[in-house]
Amino acid sequence: MESTPTLSVVICTYRCREKVRECLTSIHTASGVADTEVVVVDNASGDGTIEMVRRDFPAVRVIANPDNRGFSRAVNQGLRTARGNRLLVLNPDMVVLEGALACLVGFMDEHPDCGACGGDGLSPAGESQPQFTRAVPTPLTALFHFLRLDRLFPGSRLFGRYNYTWADRSRVLDVEALSGSCIMLRREVLESVGHLDERFPMYAEDLDWCLRIRRAGWRVCYVPAARFIHYHGQSSRKNLVWARKQFYLTMRAFYNKHLRREYPGVVNVLVDAGILAGLGLGLLGAYLKVR
Repeated sequence: MESTPTLSVVICTYRCREKVRECLTSIHTASGVADTEVVVVDNASGDGTIEMVRRDFPAVRVIANPDNRGFSRAVNQGLRTARGNRLLVLNPDMVVLEGALACLVGFMDEHPDCGACGGDGLSPAGESQPQFTRAVPTPLTALFHFLRLDRLFPGSRLFGRYNYTWADRSRVLDVEALSGSCIMLRREVLESVGHLDERFPMYAEDLDWCLRIRRAGWRVCYVPAARFIHYHGQSSRKNLVWARKQFYLTMRAFYNKHLRREYPGVVNVLVDAGILAGLGLGLLGAYLKVR
């Protein structure tokens, strides 16, 4: 009978073979968790990712989808296959730095009230990236962010709420949400709150998951001592127009699920108008970039 791994890492891949190689190599060399299972779910990359993983990382379990099923659906496939007591969803554009995974596992062991945690994603230049600490995008929080008031007044708790720009990022933080690039959770949390909501193929699935985890009574924590290098947006750049469209449509779906009933009709109309305007500008910008 197979023993239960301490940790299962689930990675959804799409057309980023060399980043997948770098990510898997870093897990093997720098994880700090000896008993780690890795599951790669590939969304029909067609770039040799599957062949590379099977050849160079034979211990990795591979699920080869015949089509692109989106991030949430593919991750759920991996989570249903994974056997670990701790489950980590990790983007293929993340490089694990020394001891990062052991740090997250240890934090959960020491804090039984923590249902989900994530580390600090650094840019290739070594700068902490703000999207690894997030708040639920209420109308005001989202407005301040998209007006870039959080950049003008990063120390303000009001204007800097979206990415906790006001907080001391060298300390553990209780946050409303983590980036889907790096989320570790307990198996009992997954069994309690369920898998990713597949109505959100990308972008809001992490917000929704963390909100459900907190509503179930668990803490969601940012642990800066667990450090990763994050090459942002490697897969979404392959189809920039689709990615921009998906972002705004998914945020509207998140708003409809969790927030619309909390606000009067005039606010909802303004939110819809803002999302529509953002969608139009986003698609225009993406189209001009790919021309």
